[in-house]
Amino acid sequence: MRTKRFAAFTAKIMAAHATTYFLAGAIFYPVLTERYYVGSNPVLAVFMRTAADRALWHHVVRWFLPAQILRGILIAVVL
Repeated sequence: MRTKRFAAFTAKIMAAHATTYFLAGAIFYPVLTERYYVGSNPVLAVFMRTAADRALWHHVVRWFLPAQILRGILIAVVL
């Protein structure tokens, strides 16, 4: 019984985390942080992957959802 409850709780946390993380990024990236990745003075582009380099960016896009699912599981375990 406890395993089923924990699995349901974990699934809810994973879904909530991945959804809110994606939506917050989609809303606030263009508003707040895009200029630091691309633009006239891309400070974060020096040491982070950006959409300018397609090969590296494809790696980021491919692992986005699995990483957020893992993060959701870790959050559920901690909670």
